[in-house]
Formats: sequence, structure tokens, C-alpha cells
Amino acid sequence: MSHPQPFVSGHPTTTLAQVRAAATCAGNVVETWLVLKRAPRQEAAAMRAFLPLSAAAPALPELVAEGVDDQGGWILMPRYDGRTAPSAEDVPSEVFDSLAHLHAAWHGRTEALVEVPAIDMALWRGLCVDYTLPILRSAREASAHDTVDAAIAVVEATGDDERIAAALDLLPRTLVHGDVHQWNVILHEPVAKLVDWGNARRGPAMLDVVGVAEHGSANECRYLTARERIAGHALDADLMELECAWARVQEATQWLAYLAAERPRHELAAALDRRSRTFADLEEALLRVRPRAW
Repeated sequence: MSHPQPFVSGHPTTTLAQVRAAATCAGNVVETWLVLKRAPRQEAAAMRAFLPLSAAAPALPELVAEGVDDQGGWILMPRYDGRTAPSAEDVPSEVFDSLAHLHAAWHGRTEALVEVPAIDMALWRGLCVDYTLPILRSAREASAHDTVDAAIAVVEATGDDERIAAALDLLPRTLVHGDVHQWNVILHEPVAKLVDWGNARRGPAMLDVVGVAEHGSANECRYLTARERIAGHALDADLMELECAWARVQEATQWLAYLAAERPRHELAAALDRRSRTFADLEEALLRVRPRAW
């Protein structure tokens, strides 16, 4: 195996390198490129967990090796050549099928994934208070704007939101990627790959779907149909609606910091409006699942 070399991609990175590996097969030397990534422990744990699903879920990347050195944890995986999906609509069907297999395989079994953090109220507060709010405040200092002030106010108000707590108390957990969007889908041949599992979590499955499939879309329907086929029974419609509503709140919140720091203010305003609507949907879904509490 060669010494690590800089990884060439569309974005600057210090966490990735590429190495050339060689092996002898039937007397012939076969060379290939691998990617060496500095990775948090949950990334290696998640990839290790779904390794047995490679035949049924080919869009999940392969874990070649993992370890820890004086710089921290690392993983070694194949180099998947190809461009990222241009839009959410371009995410191929095999990604949704593979996610359905992953979620079905780990549904109700997440206690074994001790290295993978759980999505709970502590993580929600961390997302709001420890991650999003500091970035929003820095954005306000750099360029004061009413929209940023509004974002700060709503995130402060929902850091301990009882609707989030109620939903998380009701929703089942599985192994999720945690950050599925078009830029994490590589249009590799012959099968697209869903990469970057550094935000892997034990959480509700629909978090992996809402970022790449509109509610009621063909891709969402394909995913849900696959989940039912694999499970061998129909999914609870009200519970799935609650899961979708919660996932849209979580997804909308995760993007606020990026939008405030990197994008025009009208995009942040649109995201805040969308987040407000998702909270209303969440409350309605809670009323259907647990009406006496709401």
C-alpha cells in the first residue's frame, strides 16, 4: 500500500487521503485506489454494523479496514468515482431501497450500537444551543439582519420544546445515516453510493428520507413500500406521519446554521417559514397518535 496522497474532490478537505493498494489475484497484480478518512468512532461503528447488508443494500459503502492511531480514528474504504447527485430528485432508487433494508435490519435493535449516539432531547438541545445558536450569533455580528434575529429567537424558544420530547418518546429507533442529502450521494457506476457516515445516529428512520424526498413523492412511496415489503406487514400510518413530521423539523433545524453562515438571507427566511409549518404538522401528528396528551 502506498503512502497517503491528497484526496482530489470538489471541496477542500483535510480528513480524506487516497492510497494505492495492490493485491495478487490468480497470479496477476491488481491495483486499486482506496480512501483513508479520519473518522469519528460512530462512523466506523455504523459501517461495521451494515457490512452484512452489502448484497441487499448495495448503495451502502464498503468498510475495508478501521483503526486508531496517534491522530485518532480512521477508516479505509474504496474510492467511489463519480459526481454527486445534482439535486434531490436525482438521487437514484437504489439509495432508497438500501436505506429501507438498513432501517428494517436495525429496527428495535439499536441497544447493540453502543458507539453510535442516540437522537434524544440532549442531542436536540445540543443541536439548538451548542451548535446552531453560536453560528447564528456570529452571523448577526458579521451582518446584522432581522431574519437572523428571528432565527435566533425561534431556536432559543424551541431548545426544550415539549413537542420534540413527546415525539422522541413515541418514535422507534434504528440505525440512520443522519445527514442524507444530494451531496452525500455519489453517482458511482454501477450502483450509487451513500457516503459520509460521520453523523450516524440511533434515531427515527425518516430522518434519512426527508432531505432527498418530498412528502408524498414517488421516492418516499418507494422507500415506504420497500420497508413494508421487508418487514412483512403494513406500517402504522399515524406513527409514520408523526415520524415524517418530526424528521422535517429536525432536518429544517439542522440547515439553519449553514444557511445563516453561507447563503442569502431570503433562503434563511424561507427555511424559517418552512420550519414553522413543520412544527404545526408535528403538533397535528401528535394529536392523532396521542390525543389525550395534546
